[in-house]
Amino acid sequence: MNQSFSLDFIPILVENVEINPFDSSSKADQFLLISEGRVFNISENVVCLIELISLKISLSEIIQRYNKNIQFAKMTLVNLNEFLNTFLLSNNLLQNGKKDSTHPQEEKLRRGDLTFKFEILKKETIFPISNKLKILFNSKIRYPFYILYILLTLVFFSLSYSQINLSFITSLSASEYFYAYLFMIATMFVHEIGHASASRYLGVEHDDIGMGIYKIFFVLYTDVTYCWKLDRKDRILVNIGGMYFQTIFLIVLQILYLFTPSNFLFVLILWEQLSLVTSLNPFIKLDGYWIISDSLGIPNLSKKVYKFSQYIRSKIFLEESENPFLDIKQKQRYLFYIYSSLTIIVLFLALFYFLKLTPDFYSSYFYLIKDTFFQIDTVSTPTKSIFSETVTFLLINFFIFMNLRSLIPKLILKIKKQKQEITQ
Repeated sequence: MNQSFSLDFIPILVENVEINPFDSSSKADQFLLISEGRVFNISENVVCLIELISLKISLSEIIQRYNKNIQFAKMTLVNLNEFLNTFLLSNNLLQNGKKDSTHPQEEKLRRGDLTFKFEILKKETIFPISNKLKILFNSKIRYPFYILYILLTLVFFSLSYSQINLSFITSLSASEYFYAYLFMIATMFVHEIGHASASRYLGVEHDDIGMGIYKIFFVLYTDVTYCWKLDRKDRILVNIGGMYFQTIFLIVLQILYLFTPSNFLFVLILWEQLSLVTSLNPFIKLDGYWIISDSLGIPNLSKKVYKFSQYIRSKIFLEESENPFLDIKQKQRYLFYIYSSLTIIVLFLALFYFLKLTPDFYSSYFYLIKDTFFQIDTVSTPTKSIFSETVTFLLINFFIFMNLRSLIPKLILKIKKQKQEITQ
């Protein structure tokens, strides 16, 4: 339940609240409120309120000054109480006043969407490394590396095109698989150091490197929340920073392969190239997604795609609804419509194939288990096959569980609301 503050109440902000301009495609000026590693996208009117509250004056004085400064939007005690409860208190931005734990928190700007995440390397450990490597982002160094990578990649694929087929996945020995996986883990850390070094080059701090689960994948991440303070062009440089460091690794590998070709190096290069392509996927929250988000200047892009799908559904069913994207500049808005439409199509196709292929996988997996453990006299099934299939089985079930865990409460809440509307 919201608290009701009187006119003589003096709200006190938490310490270290920072406000910066935010480079986005919104027609109106946007700003960032930063507090304890959390970043909120706020309007000019909210900036005015925050600045007045920081003066430690009463609500009566705040209302008077606000109405004097902002002519077209009059503030009342009711409006101000609502702001204090729904934004400042719910997000722990006010020192005095009791937070209502049932009130939803304001949506924050985030650079990832992970579950079960934990820190691996503290920022204090990474700072000396990223501080030294940031020089690699100097354009006089970076662009020659880009050109060298493209040339070497063209040479590599022109020489080895005939050798590329699915058999390269199974062409390694058990020990080579082990070393290849160690190498891939090492390049994942290099990728994250790339994001951190880009942040340092552009003059903003990064936080820790950690691990978490995104959908069903174990991923490493670098907390670069403060890069929201940068303009869109610089944010894109932070986004590609990890892939840039991977291309440096690939330059070394491809030079080695040209002089000392081996199947092991060949597989490592292909894996690394596939990793780069995967990172560019714009439909899930990998580097490609953030490049699109910052290019368009639209934060929380995936949530806006969901809003777009709801808007389209309302139009299809001839329901009255206002276009929620008119505050976005025209060019970026039309590009957003294209991206959202493509995302919806890709998600529907992915869901279709998931529903189509999962029953077949379950059937083959249980047959494999039965054949392995209950028919001892038959030819033994390779342990590698059982292990990989079991990992896939666990990941699929985890994916289903995580989606049901978030979907079921929403459905229950929707049913309750519908019942309440019927009774009223």
